[in-house]
Amino acid sequence: MLCILYLYALMIFTSPSFLWALGFLAIPIIVHLFQFRRFRKIHFPDVSLLKEVQTKSQVKNRLQHLLILFTRMAFLAFLVMAFAEPIIPSNTDNSKDAPSFVSIYIDNSLSMQNRQEQMHLLSIAKQDAYAIAEAYPPETKFQLITNRFSSEERRFYDRASVTTLIDGVAFSPFYKSLDEVLAFHTNSKSDISGGASIQYLLSDFQTIGMNEALSSDTNTQFRIVNYQGFYEQNISIDSVWINEPIVQTGMELQIFYRATNHGASIQRSVPISLSINKRDIGGVVIDIPANGFRDTSISVVVENTWSNIEGQIEVDDQPIEYDNNMLFSIDVKDEIKVTELYNSGSNRDPLKRLFESEEFDYQSINADQLNSENISSSDLLIINEVQAFNSGIAYLVTENVNRGGNVLFILPENLSKEKQELMEVEYDFDFVKWDTSNLVVNAINTNDVLYREVFENQPKNLNLPSVKAHWRVSGNGLNPILTLFDGSPLLVSKSLGNGKLYFVSAPLSGDATNFHNHALFVPTIANMSFYSGHAKKLAYTIGESKIEIGAGIPERSQLISDDKKNSFYPQRVYDGLLINDQITKPSIYTLKMDTSIFGRFAFNLARTESQVSKTTDDEVMAVFENAGLETALIDTKENMTTTINQAEFGTALWLPFLIIALLFLIFESILIKLFRR
Repeated sequence: MLCILYLYALMIFTSPSFLWALGFLAIPIIVHLFQFRRFRKIHFPDVSLLKEVQTKSQVKNRLQHLLILFTRMAFLAFLVMAFAEPIIPSNTDNSKDAPSFVSIYIDNSLSMQNRQEQMHLLSIAKQDAYAIAEAYPPETKFQLITNRFSSEERRFYDRASVTTLIDGVAFSPFYKSLDEVLAFHTNSKSDISGGASIQYLLSDFQTIGMNEALSSDTNTQFRIVNYQGFYEQNISIDSVWINEPIVQTGMELQIFYRATNHGASIQRSVPISLSINKRDIGGVVIDIPANGFRDTSISVVVENTWSNIEGQIEVDDQPIEYDNNMLFSIDVKDEIKVTELYNSGSNRDPLKRLFESEEFDYQSINADQLNSENISSSDLLIINEVQAFNSGIAYLVTENVNRGGNVLFILPENLSKEKQELMEVEYDFDFVKWDTSNLVVNAINTNDVLYREVFENQPKNLNLPSVKAHWRVSGNGLNPILTLFDGSPLLVSKSLGNGKLYFVSAPLSGDATNFHNHALFVPTIANMSFYSGHAKKLAYTIGESKIEIGAGIPERSQLISDDKKNSFYPQRVYDGLLINDQITKPSIYTLKMDTSIFGRFAFNLARTESQVSKTTDDEVMAVFENAGLETALIDTKENMTTTINQAEFGTALWLPFLIIALLFLIFESILIKLFRR
């Protein structure tokens, strides 16, 4: 009895209007209190025995009537209360009223490929999202957020519509931090002047996103559903690179890659394979240390038929597969194009000896007979002691660097003041004076790209180039490469457009310098042509917004995926192409217009979540509590709809009340049958 009174004190009725039906309890009371039967008198000569029997029967009948009255009244009472929907409220503030807005965030990042009970975590999260929608009244407005953050995800929908949206959720290459998700929901509410809301966060809460401070939102209650995958081991291919500045047919190319073991145990005999242009090339077997990586390479000979290398490094690793392979694209050049502009007094011999070989397409043009229409873009344009520097040459220089080429100025001694001023205006480059001091180079910038592969160690006690006369120059943005003893440069570079300008401050003659006869001359000038323009990335990551590429690409060039299923026109900007989020699947994309191809670019999925790390429920809750956010943890082991109903609306008692009512009805039927015997 005390338990019933305690239960009654705790519960409330969500539909109290049904309680008026308790008035029907008066019907069985009226029936039992008033006798409506008619009796007929029968005369007996001796009624003493009959009176004794009548007294016993009245006591028995009264007891029977009271029991039946009680069962009928209990049946009606519990039936009415069942329809009034009794509940025991939860401790949350919203237990009596359903929220107007419910936001469901489904983490569909690639880490949700982890499994639990033979199902991807994403599949389990989608099932729970269906249950969440089912737990709320039909008039509730729902928002579905994934890692796409699309404009559709800023809107709110009815239950049927949001269920359809949940059907379409698939793995996404994009990763969003917790704070970004919370901010997206807050901004979405502000778009519709929304008030209080509940946001469900369905995620595996990778450690990588748990160190950020969360923005405060006191108008939203958060519900955490933390999925724990079974697998804590993963191997990923993280990067690929080459050491050669250019790749030409016939050369032996070393393709380097990094394989990372995201696990606590060493992985032995891991097979790594390489395919190029859709053909298997070979592979290696490696061991990868626990929580470490292994850098190694695969060698390949560049075939004469290859105009481009479209490759893939791959490892076989389950069940997290998105980071098992890495696509890459390498341009193959038949020749390096070098153009020299000279005057009659220029020393051309050192350049002719260097560039008149099969790997270079070398042309030498007299600047006095210059026709810009006959000069196409060059990997290296050399202005060799040209005294008659003019606007035509300045235009060629600008065009070449904008297309990604480099330009080398070999400064002449006799450069008029007018030509000096023109160069100063064009390149922010100041001629201080012509200096006839004998000086030796005493510093080499070995970190510069020109010498990156020339010196294995920091050079010491080298016989370095010297000058007898040179231009002392200065300017903004200059990068000294070869510096003379007095601090003035013999060789300096300056970035411009998509390429670089190089300045040699002395003419290539014995009266000025011995640089052209020094061993440093060949690698220095040759590397200017090898490292021209942007060093094209072998691989891009999906989510990067821009492809870096030189000028000269037509405005209506189209990017087309390898399988032809995705194509779009990127936006041309000064130093590349804007792609934003238009690439969502890994592939090698070809940039072309009609039949002309301007480049191939490999795109891979981000490795942001390759590190499989579990975050405990307590750790997740601590992040929210530290931000002062009202948060509750949802137990995924129970039925999601039932759990939400109990958490948000309280424990429903209508079913137990209905069962009790039926039990009293059955008890009444049993009593009637027993009393009739």
